[in-house]
Amino acid sequence: MNLKRYAIAGSASILFHSLLVSAMPDKKIITVPVSEPASVSVNLVSLPIAKPEPVIQPIVETPVEPIKPVAKTMTPAPKTEMKKLVQKTKPVTKPKAEPKKKAVPKNQHLKKQ
Repeated sequence: MNLKRYAIAGSASILFHSLLVSAMPDKKIITVPVSEPASVSVNLVSLPIAKPEPVIQPIVETPVEPIKPVAKTMTPAPKTEMKKLVQKTKPVTKPKAEPKKKAVPKNQHLKKQ
């Protein structure tokens, strides 16, 4: 039975791979007609290494002015007086009580009808 399984697996593998290869796009071979054989020669030559000359820049000295010390001629700002804020209390007024309405006895309502 093992031989039968190997034969089926092998044929399935060949079928699968042949389908993959047939699905790939064809590569076109480009042929270039050569009328005369051309010879190519290449000469490799190393260039001499030239050392760059150092560029000397002249040093220009600028005259330095001495720093003058700052005199303490600044006048201090005039001091302002601090005023204390005092909140004045408003007189408390009691709300006036509204006069109460006199209750009318229930008996009087009935008597009027």
